[in-house]
Amino acid sequence: MTTPLRSLAGKSASMDRTATAAALGAVVTSIGLNLPAAILMQQFAFPAILRRPPVEALTLFARNASTVIPAYYVFALASLSLIPLALLARRLQTTESTSILPDLAAVLGILTGLTQALGFLRWPFMEPALVQLYFAPDATMATRDAVLVVHEALNRYAGVAIGEHLGWLLHGTWMIALGASAVRRPTVWVPRVVGGVALSCGLFTLLSSVEQFGLDTPLVSISFYLGYVSWTLLLLPWAGLLWMRSRRRES
Repeated sequence: MTTPLRSLAGKSASMDRTATAAALGAVVTSIGLNLPAAILMQQFAFPAILRRPPVEALTLFARNASTVIPAYYVFALASLSLIPLALLARRLQTTESTSILPDLAAVLGILTGLTQALGFLRWPFMEPALVQLYFAPDATMATRDAVLVVHEALNRYAGVAIGEHLGWLLHGTWMIALGASAVRRPTVWVPRVVGGVALSCGLFTLLSSVEQFGLDTPLVSISFYLGYVSWTLLLLPWAGLLWMRSRRRES
């Protein structure tokens, strides 16, 4: 027969393992999102390339394909890592509340990972074919014009609409739901200060998602860095917090 004390100890050990997994996931996600971004900024004029003329993007892609393709693939995998991270973060929040915010945050985190990955995956899988068609020695003007139209359509739909607008919209609302839940019901793993930071990053990320509607003000432009980029970097101290607290509880 399981005693209440043994049951509590088992639950505590399970939460420690969840916290350790979340810490490792946060580190992998942070590195996986920031390292490719740094490489693409240097090799592919990212993210400004999304709004450059199609010929310029195709030319730069062809010149640096050996770097750009794996960087975007890692970007997509890192985006998918948001899915288990959202589920782990949900488990680390309280289950004693009737609020729907923790569950809503988990769903939004899953959708964030999917939409951002879909936006990134077009580069390693679709762009090489367009580049090959455009720069083929026997390519006609009609072929090249068609390639430019397809490139721009993919860029606007998969990149701007799904990857940026929908991805940032979902990411912002995910952080707001997660942050609001932690502020209302903090836990040892997701304390109130972490909730406040997530809430702030979420609001800025949400603001950055309206840029596609022509609201390109200085505040909107910088909000992406204050929100999304800051969040990817702040994953590291949260991972450190989780790691230290899980180790302390085990000792």
